[in-house]
Amino acid sequence: MSLERQVRIAAGSLVVIGTAIGQFVHPGGFALSAFIGARLVFAGVTDTCGMGMMIAKMP
Repeated sequence: MSLERQVRIAAGSLVVIGTAIGQFVHPGGFALSAFIGARLVFAGVTDTCGMGMMIAKMP
């Protein structure tokens, strides 16, 4: 599986988890989704991806 696909799966999963936590557990869970969204915008603007670099180092 390509690295870009893995990053998309991880980011999407974190957004869904944050939204579910915000809806059902505590409104602060929405902050996780907002943080991931902001990081995706930053990655697009700067052409660097911290999550991609982290995943690439994993076995």
